[in-house]
Amino acid sequence: TAVSSTDPTTVDAYASFVTPLSSKIALQAGHYRLVSALAGFKSNQGVNKALTIYSGNTAYPGWETYDANSAKQIFHLTYESSAWHLQNVSNGKYLVVPNEYNWITFSDSGTGLTMWDFGSSMYSIGLSTDRSIHAYNHNSGVVDGDKGNEGMLVAYANNEYPSLWYLEKVTLPTITMISPSAVDAESDVYMSYANNTGADKQMPAGVTVYKVLTGGTKSDVTLTEVTSKVVPDGEGVILKATKGATIPLLPTTTAEALTGNMLEAGDGSAVSGYLLAYQN
Repeated sequence: TAVSSTDPTTVDAYASFVTPLSSKIALQAGHYRLVSALAGFKSNQGVNKALTIYSGNTAYPGWETYDANSAKQIFHLTYESSAWHLQNVSNGKYLVVPNEYNWITFSDSGTGLTMWDFGSSMYSIGLSTDRSIHAYNHNSGVVDGDKGNEGMLVAYANNEYPSLWYLEKVTLPTITMISPSAVDAESDVYMSYANNTGADKQMPAGVTVYKVLTGGTKSDVTLTEVTSKVVPDGEGVILKATKGATIPLLPTTTAEALTGNMLEAGDGSAVSGYLLAYQN
């Protein structure tokens, strides 16, 4: 049967974990976590589950235990060409929902999606009511071997709880890449960045992070890519991204020391260096 917008089981299960809004979220573009409306996860495991990059194969989206510090669980929702699009901010890939009972995948462009409002901030998301994002192997929230703990996503009917998702708005701090007039639009620029936010931060897909190493002489300086894209609190780095781009600073659960890095994060009270601009 279809899910009622006033079903107390689902709403109460979510309220015990995240304070629900007094009214449903006005659907709009932005950053979100998509939290499963299946109450069995909380009642059986004491946790909720959220959309993510599947740990078993990163070419696929999936679902796993909710983690407020996981960048993999943050998606950018946009609306264009009369359809919604969901992009994972960590890998930059879009969700692809097939028009058949099959796995949901990632691609560089994704598929245009429809979002059905079930009330209480719950939505089903997909191509049709029979082909919506569904938590495969959910096992009603009971862990049994490889079931119930985490899994992939499949295109399925939207009239069941495992096909319904709460939209949890995520507000992220941002920085803006420099925009020198001599650099062409859509070209890459390099810019110094000091992380003095008080927390480790991860850069999203599309941004390259470098630490600065030296061999001991002023002329022997190299940029070495930080493949994790994580900037520990108190560190300075060089960022490469599109001219004038707005960059969201993502949460992270892991941060390795930038061994040998010569840059430090200042407190903004004095500037004794240069912002770097380079047309790629």
